[in-house]
Amino acid sequence: MIKSSQNWLWKALQIVILAFVGFVVGYWWWLNPGYEAVAFTPERWMIADAENRGYMMEDLLATHEMSGLKSEEVIALLGKPDRSTVSELGDPEHLTYDVGYLGFRKGAPFVFSYELHILLIDAQVTRTYYSD
Repeated sequence: MIKSSQNWLWKALQIVILAFVGFVVGYWWWLNPGYEAVAFTPERWMIADAENRGYMMEDLLATHEMSGLKSEEVIALLGKPDRSTVSELGDPEHLTYDVGYLGFRKGAPFVFSYELHILLIDAQVTRTYYSD
């Protein structure tokens, strides 16, 4: 009887230890995105695929104020958008750029693919945001 209760206690301790190790490894993995942020330059942005644009997103938003720019200035800075809508007058109203995964690991169980949205009124930027 004593031996079986010790055996049960040993198995419970092993499960607790494994769960703790799994939690620590998972938490570390989640906090370390596994990429180096890249400084934004228009040249880099225009030749980058969506994933590599994601590495530049933080720097782009921190160093370039978009509000008030004209649509031509945005296109000169970021290149042709991946998608856009135009007004009845032919002015751009919404520019969309694919920006990949914003640094999430490729092997993650779920991945959020983001887009940079630039809203314009009278061909002038009024709002910039990104979404999944």
